[in-house]
Amino acid sequence: MRMTLKMINFINRFIFFKLDNTIKYSHKICLFNHRKKQILTRFHDFCNIFFISLNLYIVKKYILSKNIRISYLEDRGDAYLQKKYRTDTKFLRTESGILYKDLLDGEGDPIEEGDTVYIHYQGKTTNDFRIIQSTFKSIIPPKIKAGIYDKKHIKAIYEIVIGMKKHTRRQCIVPPHLAYPNHFPNQPLIYEIDIVKVIKKGEENDTFLERIKRNANYLKTAITSFF
Repeated sequence: MRMTLKMINFINRFIFFKLDNTIKYSHKICLFNHRKKQILTRFHDFCNIFFISLNLYIVKKYILSKNIRISYLEDRGDAYLQKKYRTDTKFLRTESGILYKDLLDGEGDPIEEGDTVYIHYQGKTTNDFRIIQSTFKSIIPPKIKAGIYDKKHIKAIYEIVIGMKKHTRRQCIVPPHLAYPNHFPNQPLIYEIDIVKVIKKGEENDTFLERIKRNANYLKTAITSFF
């Protein structure tokens, strides 16, 4: 009987010992998993903060470099304009605000309002001197009516050709409202305009043979200007 009780007590102790160890082990596993989760969470937070800070640093450096580049171009543009486009270097000003200067003198009668004019021109920005428009590679130059705006070109061109002559080259600084007010609202543009051919208002009613001769001369002039 005593042996039986001892065996029962031993078995009970063994079972309780195992159960207690199992509970302690489970508790340790739970605690380990909890700490592991905390460590992983903190590590993820650190990685997020690190990469966010790194991205902000890169973006900041990029923006600063762009601002420096823009400031450099603006200063360079201002210096260029002060050097080459000052009003005291014989530039004239129209009533609408266009500054202009003839680089090449032409020949013949001055252009008047209503005359048909064949031109070549090139436009540049004033901050980085980027070419935004050019017709010099075209074999046939554009045709306009002097002083009559038809929305095919900027307004300044129709105005500034008045007074020019055939083969005149004129350099202009065009204010925004006479160029592209929507695309370049705060930036004047630099234009160079060449007069290829002028047809006076009365010459448009020539005879058929005279028109053929005039067109032949025009084609010859166009080919010569292209090459």
